[in-house]
Amino acid sequence: MMGFGKHRFSHRLAHLLASLVYVCTLSGCSSLLPSKSSSGINDVAASKRSSDSSNVTASSSAVLSTNASPRPASNPVEVTQRSMIAILPLNSPTFKEVANSVRAGIQAGAERASTPELRWQVQFIQTDDNVQESTDAFANAQISQAVAVLGPLTRNAVNAALNISITKPTVLLNLPPPGVVTQGPVLAFSLSLEAQARFLADAAWSEAAPRVALFSQGQAAKPRALILQNKASSAQSLSRRTANGFAQQFVLKGGEVEFLEVSLTTAARLSEQLKPDSIDTVFMALEAPLARAVRPFLPRDLPVWGTSELNTGQITEMNELEGLHFTDMPWLLRLDDLAVMAYPRPDLTAENMRWYAFGIDAFRLALELSTGKQNVELDGVTGRLRANATHRGIVERIPILASIKNGKALADPGQ
Repeated sequence: MMGFGKHRFSHRLAHLLASLVYVCTLSGCSSLLPSKSSSGINDVAASKRSSDSSNVTASSSAVLSTNASPRPASNPVEVTQRSMIAILPLNSPTFKEVANSVRAGIQAGAERASTPELRWQVQFIQTDDNVQESTDAFANAQISQAVAVLGPLTRNAVNAALNISITKPTVLLNLPPPGVVTQGPVLAFSLSLEAQARFLADAAWSEAAPRVALFSQGQAAKPRALILQNKASSAQSLSRRTANGFAQQFVLKGGEVEFLEVSLTTAARLSEQLKPDSIDTVFMALEAPLARAVRPFLPRDLPVWGTSELNTGQITEMNELEGLHFTDMPWLLRLDDLAVMAYPRPDLTAENMRWYAFGIDAFRLALELSTGKQNVELDGVTGRLRANATHRGIVERIPILASIKNGKALADPGQ
């Protein structure tokens, strides 16, 4: 019995040892050994550490298996900086407000055009009303390291700048004298009221010509336009240029024109001077206050046209111009346009808003010119822009036709 009992004990001991070896092989032996502490908390903690250790190992293995080769360190982005020079009369008491709006627009254009790889910077050269100061700044800009030049802004400064050899891609911010052909990689961009007047003459003739033909009973008849000019000497120059721009284009289209000078004191007597039967359309080459004084005395059944200067954005003022046909830019008429929404919208008056938008498009034109382009077409915030740097370089701006209805400026359908 003793021998049999010892043999059976030895057999059970061997079986137990074999089981221990098997368990150790699967999960490690340390967890089977008694802990120095008998605390259940320590046992749970040890079990959790073991479990966490297994999870970390598994996760690490998964990472290693899916990333057999380590990722190379990403190279830092190399930033290229390019600069333009803008010459603006920021120190001029007369033009400072306009110049500041243009500067803000140029800065907005530069920010929009910049990328993480390419940053656009604009150096602003501040001038006053001294033409020679603008000319010197323009000459220095042409031999600088800038890739393009914007400015000057005033007509006198632009005229003087044209005596300088232009070697840099340049966007003049006003028009050269009539008949002057610019030399070099240069564009002339402006918000000229004369250009608006010519555009409105086309629209007015297109509206009047079919109507006149319909009521002429087969006889040859030309549309007739009455052009109202400002009688006051202080506003005569701009009023006459605007009036002449409309007249020349209207006559070129095949119409006839008649001029009449008005003022705030003579506005009430306007109806006595008019012959409605001899007029098919009216163009007001007037500033906004005088236009509002004149409008009530014009026949309501006659189409009346005016430039963007009459769109002040003030409802109380616009009510006095009810029914007026005018032209303006997408920046003020198409607020939901993608090209318009791409830029920040500052809190400015309607007039300064136009100059801000002008600055945006001026920068975009300079950007196009700096790449070597000669034919430029842009869907701008001031209108559709077209220009050819080898053909006088005048930027053609196609604005939007609109009307005042219930005191609001609304773009015409299809515009």
